[in-house]
Amino acid sequence: MSPQGSSSASTAGSLIQPSQEVLTWSITPTQGRTRPPPPCRCDLQQQPPFPLLDRTQPSCGLGEDMVRRLRISAGLTATFLLWSVIVTSQPALANYDCGTISGQKSYFDGYGNDPVINPYGVSAHTIVRPGQNCTNVPSGGTSFVTAWALLASNAFQGHAQSGYILFAGSYTRAFSEWQRDSGASFVRVLGGPHLYNGEEHKYTVRYTSACPVPLANCFDMEEDSQVFDITTFNPDVYWVNRPWHTQYSTEATYQASDTPGSSTSKTAYTSMVYQNAPAQSWVNEPCGYGILAPVKERSDLEHGTTNCYTANFWTTS
Repeated sequence: MSPQGSSSASTAGSLIQPSQEVLTWSITPTQGRTRPPPPCRCDLQQQPPFPLLDRTQPSCGLGEDMVRRLRISAGLTATFLLWSVIVTSQPALANYDCGTISGQKSYFDGYGNDPVINPYGVSAHTIVRPGQNCTNVPSGGTSFVTAWALLASNAFQGHAQSGYILFAGSYTRAFSEWQRDSGASFVRVLGGPHLYNGEEHKYTVRYTSACPVPLANCFDMEEDSQVFDITTFNPDVYWVNRPWHTQYSTEATYQASDTPGSSTSKTAYTSMVYQNAPAQSWVNEPCGYGILAPVKERSDLEHGTTNCYTANFWTTS
């Protein structure tokens, strides 16, 4: 059943809508986690059937500590995976021209664990590695490279994720993003501090009851102990069908850009775990990963595992 049709009128009417300002929630921190006001947040309006995983849209805030709201309507067609991404960058490092805007799409390299588990949340420790954005981004285009952990709804219509991102012309930093379903806006929050090569951070999407009123449950998105954002929808209402899906991936928006990591300095994901119950218990991902298509659309994107809950990702060129 579609998430849009799974809620009652009274419940849906009481939710904070994504287009409203929601940066002043009062939320009780749990388990030592804090939620300072996010430094940059934007809502991007997607009109169905806009593909969930297309990341070709403008992003908010390239280094600006302010809230910027963008509404865009696009008729793009893209492969329907379950990934959403945000991006931040350092100065572009790749020595390759981006080419035309028609070449902009999402190139993924990652793993998912479906349907052998029934997750409520996802988390991984991730090593920060520099990506390389292509040069000469065409007018109207957006170039970024990113690495993230993500939880998607059963039919991949909605998602919540956290990780780090590098937009062309900016610097690497943390981000979060969520979208209730394909008929709603997706919301991005960008971190402020510069992340450097070799740093290790824990990126988490957590099912929680520490939610804005009147929600009984929601997701929060974290870097280490900092909560970047909290969804304004109850997944028990909008994501009725199960299982949900865990994903771990790197991504680039142009063929000429390098995803984070190289053959000698790989982007390592360790302690890849999922939340196996609402009580916030976490267990290691089991063996039996599925490769997330279309991760091998580019022959220079590589990945490998050292055990069932540790993975590496890199660009070979």
